[in-house]
Amino acid sequence: MSTDDEQINSEVAKFNTEKERLTNDIKTAFDDVVDEFCNIPQIISKIERWKKEQNDSYVQAYIGLCLPRFLTPLIKVQLAVWNPLEQYCRNFEKLPWYQDLLNYGTIKENSINKIETESKSLEKPISQNSNNNDVTVNGDDLSSTTTTTTTAAAATTTTTTSTANDKNSDNNVNDVNGRGKMVYDDAGDEEDMDIKLIPNIVDKLLLPRINGLVESVWDPMSLQQTTNLSNVIKQVTVDYPIEAAQSKSLQSLICSINKRIMKSINDDLFIPLYPKSVLENKTSESTMFFNRQVYSCLKLMKSIVLWQNVISDQQLQSLTLDKILNRYLMIAMSSAPANIELISLCQKISQLIPQEWFTEYMEGITLPQLENFCKFIVTWATNLKAQMKSNSDAKEQIKQLGRILLRLHAEAHATALSKLIGFKITIN
Repeated sequence: MSTDDEQINSEVAKFNTEKERLTNDIKTAFDDVVDEFCNIPQIISKIERWKKEQNDSYVQAYIGLCLPRFLTPLIKVQLAVWNPLEQYCRNFEKLPWYQDLLNYGTIKENSINKIETESKSLEKPISQNSNNNDVTVNGDDLSSTTTTTTTAAAATTTTTTSTANDKNSDNNVNDVNGRGKMVYDDAGDEEDMDIKLIPNIVDKLLLPRINGLVESVWDPMSLQQTTNLSNVIKQVTVDYPIEAAQSKSLQSLICSINKRIMKSINDDLFIPLYPKSVLENKTSESTMFFNRQVYSCLKLMKSIVLWQNVISDQQLQSLTLDKILNRYLMIAMSSAPANIELISLCQKISQLIPQEWFTEYMEGITLPQLENFCKFIVTWATNLKAQMKSNSDAKEQIKQLGRILLRLHAEAHATALSKLIGFKITIN
């Protein structure tokens, strides 16, 4: 049984109740605060107007650097119930704070003039502009008052002080990239930190939030959690200019992932030692427990490989091959009866190993950590060779073992095996 299916119903119900309570508390967190100080669109609107009308003082105040910290409490409230470990978790790029800040520092002067014209038209009484009875900005109903409508419309504006800055903004930001996300690069005015507002928030707020979940909540044995979590982190590292060498948050997150995986290897994996005669009884409780523990090793290996392109290949090889294959699975294979189930186990192990790991080695040379595994397969195939007269399935089983060697790029072992058995082994 998968650990993803072992959640106790009472614990799930308790978790959902607490989550609902927290969600309700968040809705009233700023009830006693004036909107101008807790509403991100209104705050951004005033700051953008400051930049437009008094750009020199705006630059001297280093607002681009201060804004992420200034908005921290408001964004943390929205992240309080955001959990990327959950299967149907909302993409952080769809959260209100992200949408509110998406175009900050990127809209051009002609767009500003257009928005201001539309804003003035919205100041007319509703009776004179009946087509605008229901106006919403960022999901908020703005039809109640003229003042709120004007303020929220201005919240989508941002300014640049010169044509040169406009050109730089064109190079730095692409507003739409298939799903309305930002695209960042290193071109443009390095002093204009507004362009990197969202990447800075992701680095300083989102990554620490994820790090906390990794340390306290994430179960590496859960493929569902690991898949969701790794996808979010890959999205951050690919779409945003955050480099591990420069980001302490990302370094800390990767370190936490490694530590959590090592803890799971040490605490969750265990291979019982039974005589082969005991394991030959497929229906015994001992055999079922043994198979379950072997499955846990395979599952954790698969979970670890999901971190490819986040964690270095060298570290992943150490975790999967040194810590799991050679420490646990080799013991299991040595104890298990040599039958078709064991061949299936060897095939599953070989399929979990990414082919990209072999690119650094000469063609036909396998990874050093796989040598013991390959020698085990060759020894098994040699024993099957002696049984070919009495075992009609021996030849086909040898071919299957040879294909495993070829998939592991152990061509020297496969060639030696072909000579031993007297026929060529092919990958297909």
